[in-house]
Amino acid sequence: MARTAQITTFESAYIAPGRPLAARLRVLKANRPRALLIDDDVHLLETFRGVLRSEFEVDVATGGRTGLDALASDAAYDVIVCDVQMPDVDGMQVYRELRRRDPDQARRLLFFTGGIPHGEIGRIVAAGEPIVVHKPCTRAHLLGAMQRVMTAAAAAAVSSPDRGR
Repeated sequence: MARTAQITTFESAYIAPGRPLAARLRVLKANRPRALLIDDDVHLLETFRGVLRSEFEVDVATGGRTGLDALASDAAYDVIVCDVQMPDVDGMQVYRELRRRDPDQARRLLFFTGGIPHGEIGRIVAAGEPIVVHKPCTRAHLLGAMQRVMTAAAAAAVSSPDRGR
């Protein structure tokens, strides 16, 4: 997946002033957390990419299977935002697979849903893992939830360094 960075005039002046643009972009990208967005709605993915790209290096995956494939080839995401209801592999299946193969990744997952969690997902959400954000939400609410996920994952990695990234 191609990754691009968008920098504002302020960011370009603030990060490594006087350095070539390519060097400033590398510094900016190196300092931003990475996010993977998993959803079957392409329009929503593009909207979120636009909303989040000033704060995150954003990759998108159209559907649960594509998301799991992306995570298998590149586990270095700081936060994973995953829709719950998708036709191929749903959010709960993504979560179960992440818990099986890499619990650190599972701690980085945030569900994003337009429905009310019920059944197995409702029980997991009621236990507080993972965090759920309901559609629609504000940018501030989504960013706050993403920050909470990253903070909790970092704390878990520190408490068990053999499992951290």
